[in-house]
Amino acid sequence: MNTTIYKFGFWSGLIAFGATTAFVIVQLLQIVRAFRFPFDEIFIYGTSLCIVIPFVLEMLAFHYTTPTEKKYWSHAALVFTILYAVFVTSRTNLSRCSMDDNLTSHYDKCGRIIQKKQY
Repeated sequence: MNTTIYKFGFWSGLIAFGATTAFVIVQLLQIVRAFRFPFDEIFIYGTSLCIVIPFVLEMLAFHYTTPTEKKYWSHAALVFTILYAVFVTSRTNLSRCSMDDNLTSHYDKCGRIIQKKQY
């Protein structure tokens, strides 16, 4: 069998693991307030989004290397992975958009001037 898919899945999994590890580290640093605004949000959302694509590609490689009699289950895993990817991507974007208004009102209370964009 062609080992290209195995290597691709391995490296995708390694990248997803590295992004997950970075996410955990950033989350812990965010708890101890090691980063200031806006870098705390940039790092946490950035690492969260870096997990998604390598994980989907890893699961795709897993599906293609699964024996035929177990393809149903690997296909189900791939479907749930795609649902996860859509959820994480949309959640991150929605959280970021809704947080802008909360941060703007917070900074207004602190006496800083922040202009809201008019659409």
